[in-house]
Order: sequence, then C-alpha cells, then structure tokens
Amino acid sequence: MPRARLPSNGALLVCLGLLGAVLAAYATSLGNAPVWDDRPLVVDNPSLGSLAGIGRIWSTDLWSASAQGDPSSYYRPFTMLTFWVNVALGGRSPVSLRLGNVLIHAANVLLLALYARKAPGNHARSAGLVALLFAVAPVCSEPVLWISGRFDLLVVTFALLALLASRKDGPAGTALALGAIAAGLLCKESFVAWVPMLLVHDLLVRRVAARSLVAKYGAVVAIGAAYLGLRALLGIPSVEVLKDMSVRSFGASFFFLVATFLRELVWPTTLDPFRPYVVLSGAALLATIATLTALVVAPVASLRRRPENRRARVALFGVAWFVLTTLPSVVVGPTLAMVGDRYAYLPLVGLFIAIAALVSELEERYPSAWRIGAALGAGVAVAGAVVTVRHARDWRSDRALAASSLASDPENPYALYWFGSEAAQHGQLDEADDLLARSMARNPGSWRTWNAVCYLRLHQTRLGEAEAACHRSIDLQPKNSRTWLNLASVYVRGERWKDALPAAERALALGPRMVEAHYLAGVSAANLGLYDVAEAHVRDGLAIDPAHPRLVSFKADLERYRSDRPPAP
Repeated sequence: MPRARLPSNGALLVCLGLLGAVLAAYATSLGNAPVWDDRPLVVDNPSLGSLAGIGRIWSTDLWSASAQGDPSSYYRPFTMLTFWVNVALGGRSPVSLRLGNVLIHAANVLLLALYARKAPGNHARSAGLVALLFAVAPVCSEPVLWISGRFDLLVVTFALLALLASRKDGPAGTALALGAIAAGLLCKESFVAWVPMLLVHDLLVRRVAARSLVAKYGAVVAIGAAYLGLRALLGIPSVEVLKDMSVRSFGASFFFLVATFLRELVWPTTLDPFRPYVVLSGAALLATIATLTALVVAPVASLRRRPENRRARVALFGVAWFVLTTLPSVVVGPTLAMVGDRYAYLPLVGLFIAIAALVSELEERYPSAWRIGAALGAGVAVAGAVVTVRHARDWRSDRALAASSLASDPENPYALYWFGSEAAQHGQLDEADDLLARSMARNPGSWRTWNAVCYLRLHQTRLGEAEAACHRSIDLQPKNSRTWLNLASVYVRGERWKDALPAAERALALGPRMVEAHYLAGVSAANLGLYDVAEAHVRDGLAIDPAHPRLVSFKADLERYRSDRPPAP
C-alpha cells in the first residue's frame, strides 16, 4: 500500500500543531525560579554574556567556568555556548533560559517527526501522532523544566541530526553527520554511548555495505580521538572510575532504569528528580527482563518471517537505541543513591522511533481503524500534557521540588536531607536533627547527609561528633569542597589551628573560589604565626569578594597586629 500523503500544506500544519502542543505543555513553567544547579551553572555564571567568557567556556571544564569555580571532569562547551547565546539575546532571566529549553525540545519533536516520517515504511500520520506523544510525555519533561537539563536536550538534537544527515548520500551528508557527532560529544559525555547507533542505522536500516563505510567511520574514530585529546590537553579526565561496580550491581542498576523508564512512560504518576535507587525485587526483575526481551524478540521474529520488512528493522533499531543509551546512566544509581527522570530523555527517543514503526504497521494493516487509534492517541497526548503542566509546578523552587519528592515517597532520603540542611542553615536545629536522622535511616551511605550532620553538630557545639561526621562524608566523597570547609570550621571552633589550616587549604584546592575557606586558612595561619601566609589568604579572598565581612574585619585586625608588634631583635 502506498504511504498516506498529507495535503500540500499538511506538513506545515503538523509542524505548527506539534509546536503548539509543546508550548501548551510548558508555557506555565516559564515563570519558575532557578533551581538546584541553575544559579551557579547558568544564571550567575560569569563566563556567559562576555566575549572573554567564550574562551573560558572552551578552555576549561564545566564547573571551573561557572560561578562555583570548582574543578570537575565534565567538558560540555557546546551546550554552554548555547547558554552564552541565550544570555546575549535574552539576558539572564529564567524566563529566557527556560524558553530556550522549550524551543530546543520543540526542535527535537520536529526532528523526531521528520525522522519517523522518512524512516523506511513509515506513514506521515503515524509519525506525527508519535511525535505528539513525545512532545508532551511527562517522563521526558525534566530536561525541559530544569534550565541545567539542556545538556540532555541537545544530545538528542544532534543524534537526530546525525541520523537525518546520514540519509543523504555523498560527501555533504557525511560531513553533516560528522559535524553533528562532534557537536554531540561537546554537549554531554553520554553522547559517546549513542555514536555506535549511527553505524547500526547504516547497517540495519539503510542496509549500506560495510566496506563502503570504512572512510566514514574512520572519520568518526578520528573525531572521538580528537575529543579525548582535547580533554587531555585541558587536563580534564575522560574515564569515570566505577567504584564498587561489579557486574551484578551493573546489571541491577540497568534493569532498575529500564523498569523505571518504561513504567513512567506508560503511567507517569511518580515523577521524581530524586528517585531513590533500589534493587528490584525478584518478581519486578523477572517482569522487566521479560518486557525487555519481548521488545527485542518481536522485531527480530518479524524479520525472520519477512526479511524485507523495513519497519521491523526500524523498530529493532529503536529498541537497540533504548538499550545502549541507557547504559551510561547505570553508574548514577549506585553512586548517588538516586536517579532523576532526565536520564530517560535520550533512551526513550529510541522507543518512540520503534513505536512509530509499530503504529505505521498497524495503520497499514487496519486502515479502517485509524481514526479510532488516532483518537485514542490524541486522548493519551491530552492526558500527558495535563500531567506535564501539573508537574511543572513542582519546579517552581527548590522547596517545591523537594516537597514533590516527599509527596511521591514520604521518606525520600534526598528530600529529607534537603529540608534538614535548610532547617540547619536557618537555625532550626531540632527540626534539622529529626529530618537528617530520617534521611540517614533510609540512606546511611549519603555523603551529602553526613556533611549536613557535620554542619548541624558544629552549630550545636558538639565538635567531636561534627568532626566524625565530616570524616565520614569525606570517606564517601573526598572531592567535595564544602565538607572540607565544614571540617576546617570545626577545627577553628576548637582552636586546632594545625588541623584547620590544611583542611581549609584542601577546601580551596577543590573549590578555589571559596572565600570562607580563605578566611579560615588565614585565621589558622595567623594563630600559627604564619603571617605572610595569612596575608596571602586575605589578599586572595578579597580579590574574589572584596566585601566579605569576616575577611575585611580580619584584614584590619591583622594589619593592626603587625603594625603594633615590636620589630624582631
């Protein structure tokens, strides 16, 4: 049967409809405040908006170029360049930045519709319907609602652009595909897991002879090597150490992600950026394995029956995309003890590609039932849009975000940690004690919670317990500058100057822009008689924040002491 054709202006109407669906689902989110990493990474980032900042974005790692100034192993200059453009055009307003995310998501929806339409055997109406479902899918909303989630959005943008470019024969198509790959790598590290999918697409979907692809994939390898070489040149590590990541724990985390992504795709009632990671029960694991097996076996069986079935090849490609791009997120759960919904965005695009092939198959086999199916699909899309609009409210503020996690799970350890940490910072020490104890009971291996306990015990003047909590946090995560700062504060409070100085200097090594660490190091050095060291810390700290009250006061005390001190004999 020939493909269903749209009227001459049908493609434009579909594009406008998809754009309208995205705007309707996300319009209410534009007024939300920055949350989580948004301020240091984007809103207050000094590298954005100036010409000098462009060089800094490209020459340093992600967090060193931010307002936080802490070194990291992330190198994502292309995404930060889009934020630079966003700030240059629309300022640092969260409305402008969020609108940028919404427009990128809309572009991804249109690219998915275009790819699904052009995929072998697919039909235009089915492609449009599936793109509509993706446009408003609640499980895919987190990278759109979170300003700092743009990394995940752009990974999908360049993955789809690479696929569409590869459909063009000749040097131009290859060059565009290679450019998309290079850009994707510079958007987020997880893009590297998608790169093999381009080869799978060429061999499985396009059915290109392997020998004709040698030059193309030689260039892909060269791009990958250049990317790794650039990171090495800038001193940014490229290999994530999988601490305590056995094959068993790797598999457990993988199936937890698969189960979570599929469940939230079908029934998005527990959306959560701080979803606790748990090992699946035996029954849940078997159900997940059975579902994933069915997703793989169905298109393979169809191909065995009809090797010429082009839609089965597209469906198998989509399932392979889902499986392969889930793998980079496997380390997150066991490491952080939580998994955000944003990790589903890239993998689920593969499933939507497979669904488009399936819907096209059903449309061709049962054309008389298309209107009923389309009505059901539209109903699902409306329901998804309603859930997405409601979920946007959870992103109004950090407090609303943590509260939404507690609504899904009253003992969510990260949310309890957040509320406990906030209570401690506001002097509500008894409330903080209860909240952090509950968080610790659920997740005793959280370095964040131990650090918050250290801060709490410090302000309760229980210095021995504060020191022990800080050391426990450092054992779990030795590269967190804030914990070293808290430990230095504990030592300063106890007048243990010899211990305080190296702790404060370690905090500065991990977070060079921590002015409070300069103050603690300066005070400790002065009490050890190291006045030149103390003055250096005062000078460096005031260069970062000239109005820091404790440093300003300490500078005056230090100058007065040195001027009043009699000269050495």
